[in-house]
Amino acid sequence: MTETPEYEYRAENLARMRVYATVGQGIHTWSLMEGSLVEIGACLMGTTNDKAGTVLYSIVSFHTWLSIFDDLFNIDSRFKPLKPTWNQIAANLRGLNDARVRLAHHAVPYSLEGSIPPADLRLSPGRHDRRSKVGKQTPLSQSDIEAFSNAVREVLEKILAFTPDIRAAASLLEET
Repeated sequence: MTETPEYEYRAENLARMRVYATVGQGIHTWSLMEGSLVEIGACLMGTTNDKAGTVLYSIVSFHTWLSIFDDLFNIDSRFKPLKPTWNQIAANLRGLNDARVRLAHHAVPYSLEGSIPPADLRLSPGRHDRRSKVGKQTPLSQSDIEAFSNAVREVLEKILAFTPDIRAAASLLEET
């Protein structure tokens, strides 16, 4: 094992901690967005946030969440006028989900052999993940992860702006 100068070790650890904090921020922002989706789901299902959360968080696949929401918009006439806005939100979320999965399942490389340059501290798949989809992806840099967080935050703002419309539609009497 080669000796790593202490200053390189400290610089790498600081860079590594910044990447970890950025990953945490991305996951945190995604979680806030999911909580807002639960509130929309509660309106669509005509139930409480707690009950909708119990159902939705029991579903492992985020794409299934979106599919259920699509179907709920389609079966209740109160929500059909809001479907185009929902479609835009859902399209954004579908595009962002791949990056969210990478934040949850990829890692920053670590070496016992010596220092890793801060520029190489990128989120990469596990060394045994040989799926073709993963092979086509480039590792996520800290700036990529920051861009993901910002994009999720923008979608969250759209969801928050959309929620009063869903609540208003949910309070309408069912058309007969």
